[in-house]
Amino acid sequence: MKTGRKVKIPDIGPLATVVQSGRNMVKLELEGEQFWMPVELLEVEEKEVA
Repeated sequence: MKTGRKVKIPDIGPLATVVQSGRNMVKLELEGEQFWMPVELLEVEEKEVA
């Protein structure tokens, strides 16, 4: 998963930003906090088509 990509954590409102990508985990930033989360728990947001 690319750094800077916006992802959705189910049941949490705002989108999180990928800060660092690992094998099965990604480091996310959400509202000023950074934490690691398993990739399988995330939903990737689709890019808007203009």
